[in-house]
Amino acid sequence: MATFVLLFMINSFVFMPARIEAPWRETLLPLYGITMLLCGLAAGVSALIALTRHHDRSWVVWLALLPGSLVLFLVLGEFLVPH
Repeated sequence: MATFVLLFMINSFVFMPARIEAPWRETLLPLYGITMLLCGLAAGVSALIALTRHHDRSWVVWLALLPGSLVLFLVLGEFLVPH
């Protein structure tokens, strides 16, 4: 979860405001985005496993469920809402 939050903050404050056109951006940013989404999905899946299988009720586990639900919301939004 911490890796997802860190990558999300770097994406929001460094990559998105930058308006420069550089050739490395076309190859780096899609891989960076996929890595960020996979980290969020991994945090959500591991939190869901901890909640259901191990009956862990810590607030940190509930907090780790948020990146997974955010990634699920973003992916479903891309497929369900045409643009």
